[in-house]
Amino acid sequence: MFTNEDRISSVAPAIKAFAAAMGLDDSLDADGPESVAGDMICNILHWVARNHPDGRAAALVALRYGAAHYTSESYIDYTADWVDELGPEAFIEIHASCNGEVWHTQTGEERAALISTYPL
Repeated sequence: MFTNEDRISSVAPAIKAFAAAMGLDDSLDADGPESVAGDMICNILHWVARNHPDGRAAALVALRYGAAHYTSESYIDYTADWVDELGPEAFIEIHASCNGEVWHTQTGEERAALISTYPL
């Protein structure tokens, strides 16, 4: 069984290396783990957008997948007699508004969509 502690351990070296490469400090007294993780997630989403034909839409879907997986896995009860390694299903909805565009993606949708543009 792959536990949340295993998940943490699996990314710790990559996060430490990323923080060092970017000149960040993941300690609570400095930039903090949320800042380092946020920057790393941002860079990963740029990578997805560059490497997928749907660009920003694919990056938003990846963000939704990550948020859904984290939320579901956070509720796994490893002390139970029977453990559902996927956790409960999480509903995630993302609206992103920037520079005159509004994007939307939610659980159950295969793709993100540009739902509107508005004048700047």
